[in-house]
Amino acid sequence: MSHFIPCRKSNDASHVAALFSGMSINFMDCLCPSFLTPLLENSVEEASNPASVLDLVPLLVPKKVHPKAEELATILQQEHQQVKLKLEVANAKYKAAADQHRKQVIFEVGDLAWVLITKDKRPEGQYSKLRPRKYGPCRNLKRINANAYEVELPKNMAISNTFNVQHLSAYHDPNAIKST
Repeated sequence: MSHFIPCRKSNDASHVAALFSGMSINFMDCLCPSFLTPLLENSVEEASNPASVLDLVPLLVPKKVHPKAEELATILQQEHQQVKLKLEVANAKYKAAADQHRKQVIFEVGDLAWVLITKDKRPEGQYSKLRPRKYGPCRNLKRINANAYEVELPKNMAISNTFNVQHLSAYHDPNAIKST
């Protein structure tokens, strides 16, 4: 809940305190040496540069915890662990199902591959039904990561030479002798 207090820019803390208590309070009375001496002696080691006098006052920390609150915290932590384990199991199932449809293709630098040129890969106005969809064999120049490769395309093609694995297929030389 918030409370809004109408005041002017020139109001200070003593004016605000007067709104609540109805009497004038001089905060400078609280800063007398007899008030600060015990506080400074106890907390010089703890606080090196206090921002205000309130930083020197020790805070009241409750030492007792209600048993119901402790029980609720334990229950919530156990629920959190159970939910986390269930999410990990569900994610592992989703990953296993998705990995069944993925093809693991690894090309080495210098391998030959067919490159599938899709409609979105071609420059504007160059797509035609009669143009070849696969170009190749093209030599792999560089492996960017497990999913992307840089290939050597013909000089007349004005497109990027970086392709996803799904757009590459291995080239098998038809002249190679198959031994059985």
